[in-house]
Amino acid sequence: MMFLLYETGLRIVIHTANLILQDWKQKTQGIWISPICPKMNDDRESKNNFKKDLLEYIERYRARPLQFWQKTISEHDFSSI
Repeated sequence: MMFLLYETGLRIVIHTANLILQDWKQKTQGIWISPICPKMNDDRESKNNFKKDLLEYIERYRARPLQFWQKTISEHDFSSI
């Protein structure tokens, strides 16, 4: 998974591959790329559960370096997904 932060918003990339050479050359891969989700101007919630589910998934890692991404994700509107 990748989080790509732009001046215009946040994009999420989910892929099926491990990032090792053997997987890229020998196996079929899949990738999903979100639209760029704009930063929210208020505290409203997205119209779907994508953000909630993504935040719960990241929380399960219990990794301090991911706290930046948890905050960043919570500030963006995922209703276009």
